[in-house]
Amino acid sequence: GPRQSLSNPYTGVLAIFLSRLLAGEAPVVYEDGRQTRDFVSVHDVVDAVMLALVSDDAIGQIVNIASGEPQRIADCAVKLAELLERPDIVPQITGKFRRGDIRHCTADLMRAHTLLGYRPRISWTQGLTELIDWAKQAPSVDLTGKAERELQERGILRN
Repeated sequence: GPRQSLSNPYTGVLAIFLSRLLAGEAPVVYEDGRQTRDFVSVHDVVDAVMLALVSDDAIGQIVNIASGEPQRIADCAVKLAELLERPDIVPQITGKFRRGDIRHCTADLMRAHTLLGYRPRISWTQGLTELIDWAKQAPSVDLTGKAERELQERGILRN
């Protein structure tokens, strides 16, 4: 999330895209870019944990915490470029598939709402803006090329 304090906090697809964009490079998007993920702000995660600490109904329960809103991966890259005022940098859609990747991943928040009263409060754009502000001050390392070589060497990446 945007408030991590690790020396190299660039993990996750958004941080990888952001690292590339800040370096003036196109984000690399696997498949066709239409696969979806459910991103959540660290602030919403903290809210959910705080609600769970005071909810007797949540004891021993498994609860999804997320935004509940799917985002297309290619759209994520485009939105980050727009927020950085670099709409000229368009994502590189590879058409390559990584073995074992999940096409669509969105959380069902019904139990979180029912058991905890949880509702995400940080908007998609607000979360990205905060991530950008954080990333501009954090050290950036672009490991995209290294990661792709490793995927190919292990036979995980295919056309």
